Amino acid sequence: MTADDYLRQILAREAVDDGPGAPLRLLEAEIVQILGDWIGSALQEVAPGGAFEKGTANASGVAIDFVAFITPDCPIPIEALYESLHLHLHALGLDPVRRPVSIGIRLDDMMVDIIPARLLPGRPSEVRLYNERRECGFDTNMLWHRHDVRSAGRAEEIRLIKLWRDQNRLELPSLYLEFAVIAALRGKPPGALAMNLWSVLAHFSSLFVARAAIDPANANNFVSDMLTTAEKQQVKSVAQATMAQRAWQHIVV
Repeated sequence: MTADDYLRQILAREAVDDGPGAPLRLLEAEIVQILGDWIGSALQEVAPGGAFEKGTANASGVAIDFVAFITPDCPIPIEALYESLHLHLHALGLDPVRRPVSIGIRLDDMMVDIIPARLLPGRPSEVRLYNERRECGFDTNMLWHRHDVRSAGRAEEIRLIKLWRDQNRLELPSLYLEFAVIAALRGKPPGALAMNLWSVLAHFSSLFVARAAIDPANANNFVSDMLTTAEKQQVKSVAQATMAQRAWQHIVV
């Protein structure tokens, strides 16, 4: 078995149903009810997002992001919306977990991340999110992110690197991971999984800590600021240790 064959076996094992009848999509009505009770008429729309929509989810770590689009005329600042949603979910006994831009809950034995996103007046599809770790809001375009990841054609490599991240218990937000993988593989041949993963690990081992990752939808938003320098150093150290392994069975399983 070649290295690529081994990696594709893992991808097949981790395949996720992303069709309209997928179990995670069936949660949408329940999420809409929860969010409607929270914010009322200021809730413009609830829509799936994140890895599930980009085709970069894995079965062993699958969670669906639901984006709560808040009307642009809502007077509540995004940081207050984030805190208010956290309190609402806590009051419902859902044990919410704070994440960089979302709040995670377990619903019907499934992991769900809810992203409060305030629509920006006069700027269709652009939103203001809250970075909980940096305690500040930022503007971005989530549709742009989805398009960029899908059009890059690196879903397989992203999924495998997510498994590597999870199996090594690394702090590395998926958006940052996706941008890093795409940057590392610019100009690399599609389909050469083992070679491409090695290139990504080399990127993490050498350039990752020093290189800034900029949101393609907003040049003022540094995605790399989602991690501290110490957390980036940890990614670098684990990547270096991984590259010393050589056998793929010891790199990702």
